Amino acid sequence: MLDATGMRALKDLNKQCLKNKTQLLLSGIHVQPFFSMEKAGFLDDMGRDNFHNTIDESLKRAHEILALKNH
Repeated sequence: MLDATGMRALKDLNKQCLKNKTQLLLSGIHVQPFFSMEKAGFLDDMGRDNFHNTIDESLKRAHEILALKNH
């Protein structure tokens, strides 16, 4: 379950990542927290392409982000 305090913490973490020019990637999110994030607009704020079903998918995305930064 993701309550308002947890949602606020995620939003704050994402803001800190953006401030530090890093990217937050999440994987393995269960249905209820995912719907809470969607309802709060967090999926769009963070970028839907930064949510993944598995850690392997998140790692692939991390490599893509690094490749873009290095070019």
